Amino acid sequence: MADKESSKPEIVETKTLPNKENRLVQTSFYSGPIPPPELFVGYERALPGLADRIMTMSEFQSAHRIKIENKVIKTDSLRSTLGLIFAFLIVVLGMILGAFLVYKDKPISGFVAMITPLGLIVGAFILQKTYLGKNKSKEKPEYHT
Repeated sequence: MADKESSKPEIVETKTLPNKENRLVQTSFYSGPIPPPELFVGYERALPGLADRIMTMSEFQSAHRIKIENKVIKTDSLRSTLGLIFAFLIVVLGMILGAFLVYKDKPISGFVAMITPLGLIVGAFILQKTYLGKNKSKEKPEYHT
């Protein structure tokens, strides 16, 4: 949710034009879900009820964004948990297979069967940490609605 300061108009550029009347030109902008109070009153004057419609639209957008963020958080958490569970199962099954092969007098095959799933899972976790570390360092674009 935008704070009060971010919805105030900011003066971007003020300059005097070189002409006989010497007029001052001022450019301003705002960002946020609702316009600053001065513009908000102007919208209401231009079309009665427009300010309420703008506020309603802003409230719906905020609720929608919160709903989507909650869904993304739950999905990421579930994906992370399932990833850990499946990684554990793969390693345990590899260890069981390796132990069985060692028991059947195939020590090299058994050792390979034990180490391979463990190495793959460790490699995947290291790769994921490296990949996520690079992506988190990149600045995400900011979207305004």
